[in-house]
Amino acid sequence: MLRDLRYALRIHRRNPVFVTVVLASVALSIGANTLIVSLLYSLLLRPIPFLGDLDRMVLLSQQMGRGPWMAVSAPEFREWQARQTVFTSLAAFRPGEFNLSGNGEPERVKVASGSPDLFSVLRVRPAFGRDFRPDEFAAGAGRAVIVSHALWTRRLGADPSVIGRTIRLDSESYLLVGIMPPGFTFPDQKTDVWVPLVLPSGAGGWTDRRLQVIAHLKDGTTLAAVKSGMDAVALGLASDHPATNQDVRAVVRPLRDELVGNARPSLAVLSFAVAFLFLVACINVATLQFARNESRRTEIATRAALGASRAALLRQFLIESLLLALVGGALGVGVAYVGLDLLLRSVHLAIPSYVHFGVDRAVLLFATLASVLTGLAVGIAPIADVSRSNYIRALREGGTALTSGRRARRVYTACAVVEVTLAFALLAGSATSLQSLRLLQSVGPGFQVEGKVAGRVSLPESPYPKPIDRRRFFTELLSRLHAVPGVTDAALISRLPAGGAAEMRGFDFGDAAGGAGHGSSALYYTCSPRLFETLGIHVLGRSFAQLDPAETSSAAIVSGEVARRFWKTERDALGQTVRMRDRAYSIIGVADDTRHFGLHQRTTPAVYRPYDEDVPPRMDLAISSPVSPGALAPLVKQAALDLDRDVPVFDLRSLRTFVEESITVPRVVATMLPVFAASALMMAFIGLFGVISYSVAQRTREIAIRRAFGASGRDIARTVVRHALFVGAAGVLCGGALSFVLIRLMIGFFYGITAVSPVMLAGIGGGLLALSVVAACLPSLRAFRVEPVNMLRQE
Repeated sequence: MLRDLRYALRIHRRNPVFVTVVLASVALSIGANTLIVSLLYSLLLRPIPFLGDLDRMVLLSQQMGRGPWMAVSAPEFREWQARQTVFTSLAAFRPGEFNLSGNGEPERVKVASGSPDLFSVLRVRPAFGRDFRPDEFAAGAGRAVIVSHALWTRRLGADPSVIGRTIRLDSESYLLVGIMPPGFTFPDQKTDVWVPLVLPSGAGGWTDRRLQVIAHLKDGTTLAAVKSGMDAVALGLASDHPATNQDVRAVVRPLRDELVGNARPSLAVLSFAVAFLFLVACINVATLQFARNESRRTEIATRAALGASRAALLRQFLIESLLLALVGGALGVGVAYVGLDLLLRSVHLAIPSYVHFGVDRAVLLFATLASVLTGLAVGIAPIADVSRSNYIRALREGGTALTSGRRARRVYTACAVVEVTLAFALLAGSATSLQSLRLLQSVGPGFQVEGKVAGRVSLPESPYPKPIDRRRFFTELLSRLHAVPGVTDAALISRLPAGGAAEMRGFDFGDAAGGAGHGSSALYYTCSPRLFETLGIHVLGRSFAQLDPAETSSAAIVSGEVARRFWKTERDALGQTVRMRDRAYSIIGVADDTRHFGLHQRTTPAVYRPYDEDVPPRMDLAISSPVSPGALAPLVKQAALDLDRDVPVFDLRSLRTFVEESITVPRVVATMLPVFAASALMMAFIGLFGVISYSVAQRTREIAIRRAFGASGRDIARTVVRHALFVGAAGVLCGGALSFVLIRLMIGFFYGITAVSPVMLAGIGGGLLALSVVAACLPSLRAFRVEPVNMLRQE
């Protein structure tokens, strides 16, 4: 075995070009596959520390009819706890945010208010200190807090003695009782603080749905049984509380699925792409290995004549191919490391920090197995050839023949056709993803993004308990921001129309109580007067900035979607009435539609109100300025700190960044698919070149005879090019058909793609045919230069 290994090393050292091409092909394919497998394993299979049996955890929400998912109210949560029979325990939580002050500049931190069983359901305990006591969940109890290991390190100096001291959150003192293990965050990737969730007592509050619920399945309980059990609970609630729970059903979602979210189709597409790339690489390397072995017929025949057994020859071929595959696989792991690092640096993935992306032992095991399979796959053809060959006859013929064997030519041609076919499919997929991304980027969000800076500001409850207090602060903040150098305009809104999260409210549009607009839902925004001017949103009619103070209490602006849905035209909506919570508002303007939930989503009906009475403590900030966000941020933050040292402005960045976050996944796909396609194209070119070169080399004697009988060099060259075009055309036809089928199946995945583009397919096909001609140039030149006299004299 060791002697065979040394011989394989000598053979490979004598063929540096062959070795380089093979290693590059294997490294690219193994690297791409390892990268995607690492993503899949991290999201779907890898055990997550601190979350125990993750695959038996589910998130529970609700749905009314076919509407969007809804949160859960406190009474509903209590009923679920009492009536369910499929969970070991349930816990409610509510994400939020606090201002953390003291020990430096204040910052905004994400918080989760959790019920007593939250950490029990998650199978996690504080690393230092203790969990919350039962009495700390009672109304009026002293405030207790548990912080993340990251916040403890960042703000508290990783000092264990801080346990038992107080920290300042939202201008209130909280007793620090525990510190969570390193890396743990829940439910958000940046959650740093946990506090007890105090549920309201009494029988009311059925429609105050603000809680999220997580549960742990009982042993032996299937997901189907859970859904059936929760359906029964929902039916019972609908029967007992028809006024609030009629047509409301429970929605059960595995927690593992939430980590993947809408990225699952993208991961499937990328998985198919790397599978195609892997197949192209295997075929490419097998073809090159086969061709090289043809050139070694005399050597192998000599070894056979000197007594080498067929088993020894087979073992030698296998060691040679496995050696290349394992070295290429090791290089591929390096490619995966670099690729994963570049991917995570270049895109923002909203995934909890405890989901660790990396090439660990399980992924390395996959890379090793893939390398071994590659070595076996690329060695099959040469090994089969050895087992069928008569090397004594090959030795007698000096390793040459009049024409290349039909079987070998069929094998090479078929391999090249498959490579071109798969390369065509990858090119078509990448072109489609790029076209889809271009269409997404051309979609207008409904407002201007250039020269706009966005941020967030949140007021603590105790210093600002009333809407009038909050409005006074926000009005003064806007006044100070207008005085900042470089700021041309500024406004506040409850949620930026590109922020993803939203508040939906019920409305009655129009005068008729039983009309089409009765009981409708729409996005609800409360904003400062100059919002539309700041964001550049066109308003038909009047904006809030044009109103007298006395008019604001009864004014509303609706989106174009509302106007078109409930009235004939946008102009017809002006002066009409919209009702919310038993109050009527006059529509003074119709604003352009915005895509609140992302560029890939449809516009949603929306209603805007001035923040005269309804002033939430948390507002999003929009600033119009030619100054970069980095230069503007210190000035904006200081303007807020001058008003209140406990109130930070956070998450300041360009508005374009906010908008483009909604297309992160399509951008990743449109970035990775072309890389895979380019790799497959390069391998297909190498395969075509190798097949044509091999054909010319094996038919040199035939070419010499044809030249001796009068064939010109041009005739010979045309024959070579014709063969290359035949191979390319066969691959183009097969690849076009495969691409047509695949794109048709994935039309729903690619935004804006409603049909397969024949122009795109024709362009890719033409490019591959041109590439076939290029691959034939050098071999045809060699055939053109064959000197029949010298060749026949050698024979």
